[in-house]
Amino acid sequence: MVRTTKKQLSLANKAYPAVVVYLSALVDKRDLVIEGQDLGRAVASVWGDSDYEYWLTVDRKHLDRVIAGLGRKLGHEVEMPSEHSDRDALLVDLLKESWQEGLFETDGDFRRWLNTIHVPSKFSSYA
Repeated sequence: MVRTTKKQLSLANKAYPAVVVYLSALVDKRDLVIEGQDLGRAVASVWGDSDYEYWLTVDRKHLDRVIAGLGRKLGHEVEMPSEHSDRDALLVDLLKESWQEGLFETDGDFRRWLNTIHVPSKFSSYA
């Protein structure tokens, strides 16, 4: 696997007849944040506004477990880098591959998987 130096990536950019979904991931000094935005008629019919934004946050102290779990799920033997910046890049690469391989399609899929490996997350939203 070729490692990237990026710590942010687009996970999904999908257009459906009544909604457009944007989903991205960011690893910063504190957390992993999966950030989403849904736009369109379907959103307005549920929330009364055509824009729904949401965030799924995983505290940095759990990221090694996320990296190891994603590696196992993808069938990789993952050697944990010693530097945080290298770990962050590895996490971004594993997330990218996971979404490209179809292991996750939504933030909800990812959140349910986090629960299976006993990694807490926090969900927040704004409509």
